[in-house]
Amino acid sequence: MKNKTILLGSVLLALLAFFGAARFYQSQQAENMAAQGSVNSEQLLRAHAPVLGPADAKVTIVEFTDPACETCAAFSPLVKGMVEQYPGQVKVVIRYAALHHGADQIVRMLEAARLQKPYWPLLETLYQNQAYWAQNHQADANKVAAIFMHEGVDMTRLAQDMNAPAITAIVQQDEADRQALQVDMTPGLFVNGKPLTEFGVGQFKALVAGEVARSYGQQ
Repeated sequence: MKNKTILLGSVLLALLAFFGAARFYQSQQAENMAAQGSVNSEQLLRAHAPVLGPADAKVTIVEFTDPACETCAAFSPLVKGMVEQYPGQVKVVIRYAALHHGADQIVRMLEAARLQKPYWPLLETLYQNQAYWAQNHQADANKVAAIFMHEGVDMTRLAQDMNAPAITAIVQQDEADRQALQVDMTPGLFVNGKPLTEFGVGQFKALVAGEVARSYGQQ
């Protein structure tokens, strides 16, 4: 019973964080992104970025995420759910916007762990345990290491890989693209290059539905 109470409390806190961030996100992100229209696809889609869904899907959701962001964790099931809601038509691409203190190290660890284990379960594990390793807007790499060790990641190899030139290049490229696209709040969401300028569940679903209809001749 105690564990259920703790889990329920964590879920409620995540939901409160999600809805509380929505209003602030709306005003800040809209200012930065509203004037962009469809942005440069090269800055959105890089060869290194993890992809969920079929490669030939005509609708691409790009999410700039910070693994330490509570709103990203709360919104993640909805974003990934679009792949199931529109089978064969939608794919999700993850880019990084490491805005929380210490989140850049977590990104490096996640990318290094990805060389050993499937990416999406690792990301989901970080989101599910976020309250443990990300507190007061600060990420704790030691706690993430403990989580990855529990998931069977070789931590000796991870320590070597996370500072490798290839992973440094990923971190630097994502940061450069984040700045170029003016993604200053997370999650930063684009659907077929169109930014989500008014943050919310309904707005996101409508943007995806509209692009599916347009791309597959359903209008």
